[in-house]
Amino acid sequence: MYRQRGFTLVELLVVIAIIGTLIALLLPAVNAAREQGRSTVCKNNLHQLATACMEHTNLIGSFPSGGWGSNWVGIPDLGYGPNQPGGWIYQILPYMDQNALHDLGKGNASTQAASSAKRISTAIPILNCPTRRAGVTYPVGSGSSGANPGSPLLTSPVQQANRTDYAINGGSFYIQHGPGPSSSSAAASNSWPSLTNFNGIASVHSQITFANVPDNKDTMYLIGEKYMSPENYITGNDPGDQFSAMSGDDVSLIRWSCMNCQTGTSAGTMFLPQMDRVATNNPPPQGYYGFGSSHGAGWHAAFVGGNVQLVGWGIDPVTHAAASTRNGHEVIDPTKIHP
Repeated sequence: MYRQRGFTLVELLVVIAIIGTLIALLLPAVNAAREQGRSTVCKNNLHQLATACMEHTNLIGSFPSGGWGSNWVGIPDLGYGPNQPGGWIYQILPYMDQNALHDLGKGNASTQAASSAKRISTAIPILNCPTRRAGVTYPVGSGSSGANPGSPLLTSPVQQANRTDYAINGGSFYIQHGPGPSSSSAAASNSWPSLTNFNGIASVHSQITFANVPDNKDTMYLIGEKYMSPENYITGNDPGDQFSAMSGDDVSLIRWSCMNCQTGTSAGTMFLPQMDRVATNNPPPQGYYGFGSSHGAGWHAAFVGGNVQLVGWGIDPVTHAAASTRNGHEVIDPTKIHP
């Protein structure tokens, strides 16, 4: 009589080992393909933000301002430029198909607090790199400075706030940020930081036009990915991520290449781009003032000329500082920026 032969235990173990080996060989390729897809989405996010920024500049006549300070969020009735307390992201909302969010509470001061709270707590997926985190809202951090974003406008703190993984270029001279004026009426007499050495695109109370950007626009940063510590992706406690994307001037929305670097040199305290790393074990010097990302190959930057490129981690300090300045008249070799 014919008897059907089954697998022996040894044969079964061999098959399992082969399958395990194939999975181990394929997994890196699958992960690489997934990261490539996420990187493409991130690059597209930056392209859309840069396009919105340029549309704002073409129609308004100047790049979006950095806003009034970290405790402020946008007020639709105060327009654009130095008079607008909200930062660069709030100001380009109309060019991101977010007119309704931008105009919440317009013309009705009595609903300002509720409108501001809703604006802060509304997710804007385009503002987040999918390699780092999802495009949702995140808890407000436990630090006192982050406990109540938009405090002059709100009657009570929000619990969840939208965040951005992208920051506008503040230049190679770090301009000290702060909470801003205590009230709208106090803005006119507020002691604003000096912008004498400001050479970036946006800062507190700024108003930069195309005429103020004589340098090569294809090699000057407009917007880039910002550095963060991985343990604080979703906590709100990263020093450079405490405030809502709707806030005014703060390291949450603006990054720099250097503190007080002289034009065309790396003299000063450099804020070199950093790949995200656990800050509790190996904190990078002044990491949250600079650009960075969670991508292995580098960080994406949108340039004033409209191009979006991956900038390698090995960019030299002089080139990095020069690429952040709008009026240093440096001649930059593009191959030193793009890997």
